Amino acid sequence: MPKKKIIVLSIFAAVILCVATLCVSVLIYKNSFPKISPDKVEKVVIWVDGPTKDKELNPQETEALIKMYNDSKYAGNGRGDGGTPQVQAIVYFTDGSVLRISEFRLIDRDIEVSLSNKNGIKKRWFYINNRELLDYLTSFRAPNEE
Repeated sequence: MPKKKIIVLSIFAAVILCVATLCVSVLIYKNSFPKISPDKVEKVVIWVDGPTKDKELNPQETEALIKMYNDSKYAGNGRGDGGTPQVQAIVYFTDGSVLRISEFRLIDRDIEVSLSNKNGIKKRWFYINNRELLDYLTSFRAPNEE
């Protein structure tokens, strides 16, 4: 085989490999969600719709929430269906970004999550499933708010 043909085929194979890698990367990104790195969290606040006051989580509660969140299963991109959450965890990061983890409770989606940058611009919006995390969030509601 001529040397020129081998070079052309090698370049073509490299381009195909790059395109395939890019496609796989996009699919993985699209079907995943950002994990929380504990060392980048400034604080976590629980907000409850009702008379209960906001509560800043202590380090043990924060660690538990992060572990449950990171163990969740991705359930798709945000679509705008559903209603107003009655409880949510608001994760404030050291870089100024904010992650809102909101009770959702649809048959196939437990929790709605949105990530905004430090300017308040929404960067990601998606759903996750994790019954343990949903129960943890709702445990912060007062008994008369259920």
